[in-house]
Amino acid sequence: MWRLNRKLIPNGGKIFNFRCYHTRQGCFGYKPVDRQGKPFQESTDVINNRIKNSNLYRLATAYHDHGHRIAKLDPLELTNNNAANISELAIENYGLNLEDSTKYSVNGIIDFSEQEATIKEIVDYLKEVYCNSVAVEFTYIKDNEEKEWFRRNYEKWHKHEISSEHKCRIMEMLIKSQTFDQFLAKKFPSVKRYGGEGAESMMVFFDEVFNHAMQDGIENVIISMPHRGRLNFMTGLLHYQPAAMFSKMMGRSELPPSAKGTGDVLSHLFKTIDLTMGDSNLHLSLLPNPSHLEACNPVACGKTRARQLSIGDADYSESGLSNKTMCLQVHGDASFAGQGIIPETLMLSEVPHFRTGGSIHLIVNNQIGFTTEPERGRSSLYSSDVGKIIDCPVIHVNGDNPEDLARATKLALLYKQKFAKDIIIDLICFRLWGHNEMDEPAFTQPIMYNAIYSKKSVPDSYAENLEDDKIISNDRVTALKNEYTSTLNSELKNVEKNSKIEMSHLQKQWSGYVQASHENTTWDTGLY
Repeated sequence: MWRLNRKLIPNGGKIFNFRCYHTRQGCFGYKPVDRQGKPFQESTDVINNRIKNSNLYRLATAYHDHGHRIAKLDPLELTNNNAANISELAIENYGLNLEDSTKYSVNGIIDFSEQEATIKEIVDYLKEVYCNSVAVEFTYIKDNEEKEWFRRNYEKWHKHEISSEHKCRIMEMLIKSQTFDQFLAKKFPSVKRYGGEGAESMMVFFDEVFNHAMQDGIENVIISMPHRGRLNFMTGLLHYQPAAMFSKMMGRSELPPSAKGTGDVLSHLFKTIDLTMGDSNLHLSLLPNPSHLEACNPVACGKTRARQLSIGDADYSESGLSNKTMCLQVHGDASFAGQGIIPETLMLSEVPHFRTGGSIHLIVNNQIGFTTEPERGRSSLYSSDVGKIIDCPVIHVNGDNPEDLARATKLALLYKQKFAKDIIIDLICFRLWGHNEMDEPAFTQPIMYNAIYSKKSVPDSYAENLEDDKIISNDRVTALKNEYTSTLNSELKNVEKNSKIEMSHLQKQWSGYVQASHENTTWDTGLY
């Protein structure tokens, strides 16, 4: 009412204008984004073909909507995804017949290698793309252009070939992560390390993000991450000195002797590092983990926003389109579905003066929360479902397939960079031990752990696949394990010899900070 009739406002509405938010037109720290823009319009050829082959198009969209429900996402194969129960995918409901040998145009229906295909070829393609070890949810996205972009690029990247060199790098990361866990299990059997065994593929996710980020001109990545696999990530990719970590496991402080303080617990350690690739530099900042699950997420978003302000990026750039700083959030499946701070942070993702240009979320989904099974811990099908409140697309990946995760990560980064919105990768994996290594999980989950104990590890299985494909030899895998074990042994000996250990305390821009020379412990309150 006040907007429509300013005569009712004293002084011609000047006070009203002053007190109103100015974000509609844009202001410092906020550039409005026209989410509507011009109405998205497919080409005439695509529209005509969808009309002509409307039943085929309806079947394809049914796979977009429901294909994930019968996908092979569980590496333990304990989930019962019965295709017979999904009537939306029954081709007879669309008046189609698999025996029909007629070739139909697939323009605007599927991203097929040929311009025409039979009903069987189309169905086989849809099953391969939408119902295999990767599945997606995106059809609830309201913007049609964004939705169509995601479909086409998902089908494109699903077929992307990974080079032999890239496969060898994936294998090395997986093997090193496993070797690290096995080394700690032998040398520090009573330490709660929250190992990454069963979820080693997450190393591939991080590596892909960092490499593609540098290629895309991203300069800063702010990371929040809980305890699971954190030590593997820090030593494997962030170059955290193993000796410093072993020293911490022996009960020593990570702080230098001159610092006043006792230090933090092992799973709270953090790291800042600069990675280089050619002429590109990437500044990585892994924030401390407070153990209060997901509490670090808004801190990571806030630091991302602060970094954007300091370098004139994103909403602080002239165009508002600059995107040199990225937030990376890692979650557990139970906490992502159960912690209220998740929807709270998601709801700020598009709010003026809070948005950061989108976060990439990785859910390390080991299908259990301490001892609680998914159906006892949430009411939704997936732990990622809360992301749908902001139209966040989700890519579900079977953790036994690190190459699929590599493709999914590239797609996630492309989406985030183009639309400046959040996207979720749901990495469905398992947890080899209990909540920590001191627990016996078979007491409460005997069926699950019977399946876990009877399967090969992800690194060993992937290495065997490369051996079968003649990409690597068994000798190379064995040598890699031995070399890394030798390196870790050497680092451990350095600790035992009290050799100099890296102390990352108040470095770079924090180097000017000093602790107070004394402190008051008794305060004069005036009360007796």
